[in-house]
Amino acid sequence: MRANYNLNIVGNTDMKKVLLIHGVGFNYKNCFNEIINKLKKNYCVLSPELPGHGSETIGILNSVEDVAKDIEESLLSEGINHIACVYGISLGASIAVQIALNGQIKIDKLIIDGGQYESMGEMIEQFSSVMSEQFINLKNGIHLIEAVREGMGYGDNDITVLTPMMYSKIEKTTLYEAFKMAYSYDIKNKKERFTMPICIMFGSRETYASKYIELIKSKSLDSVEILSFANAGHAEILGTNPDLILNEIEKSL
Repeated sequence: MRANYNLNIVGNTDMKKVLLIHGVGFNYKNCFNEIINKLKKNYCVLSPELPGHGSETIGILNSVEDVAKDIEESLLSEGINHIACVYGISLGASIAVQIALNGQIKIDKLIIDGGQYESMGEMIEQFSSVMSEQFINLKNGIHLIEAVREGMGYGDNDITVLTPMMYSKIEKTTLYEAFKMAYSYDIKNKKERFTMPICIMFGSRETYASKYIELIKSKSLDSVEILSFANAGHAEILGTNPDLILNEIEKSL
């Protein structure tokens, strides 16, 4: 395994490549270890850690555009300019979208899970403050407040599903900056278009993820597939049944 910026590379770089991008408060190993272990024999798996989401990460959380550029530069510095499949969860989905729109890396298939692609405007700071506090509570074994659980599609299983994927040493300031970055991202006025097939996936109990389907379709020059996981909340399938995610990835390889 090698690291460049926060890019972890597992497997033979001569093989087809899969890029996995985690979300706010999560750690790449905690999210993707099972998927990586099943792919690494036959593929090269790439997975960055967002700044502040691992013990040795560098960089800052400024904007989705800046983080996407940092990841691109790390990939290109390793001689990687073609990826068979990109999967992003939550904020990772937004970063994956921006990498796809930039067009610096050739992507054969884009899978975006529970992402947000439209700015929250004047509510950005308020929601970032609330969510950063809630995720600190979650890390410490305290349930999310009911309104947040409802929005994310959870009952009383939020701790058991989400906490194992979190970075145990995540700080509140890091969470705030990450949520602010996610809630500020907006593709409505971007002129670039998607040139690869896209799979939009989400849990059926998420209240917001499906609202971006038409926006993604409006920016796409290729096919857009919709995959809703029944009776699941945000990132719940990744946390409880990652083989379903793996199956979608392997379809494109």
